[in-house]
Amino acid sequence: MYETDKCDLSKEMLLAFSDFFDVSTDYILGKTDIKKAPSNEDAGLSDEEAELIELFRSAPPALQDAALRVLETDQTKESS
Repeated sequence: MYETDKCDLSKEMLLAFSDFFDVSTDYILGKTDIKKAPSNEDAGLSDEEAELIELFRSAPPALQDAALRVLETDQTKESS
C-alpha cells in the first residue's frame, strides 16, 4: 500500500525501514540522495568535537554569538 500512496507511513514504520535498509529517514522520504549521513569518525571529528557542535547548534543565537566571540578572543591572544 505504501507504493500506491494510499496509506500513511507511521513514524515507527519509517524508523523500522530506516534501520532495516541502513539509510536515513530523509532518504526514504525522498528529501535527499544521500543514503546516510557520515559518522563523526568519517567526518574526522572526535566525540568531544561532535558534542561541542551539538551543544552549539542547540544553543540560542545570543549564546552562539558569545561563544564565538570567546573563541575568537582566545585565538587572537594565542597569536600574539
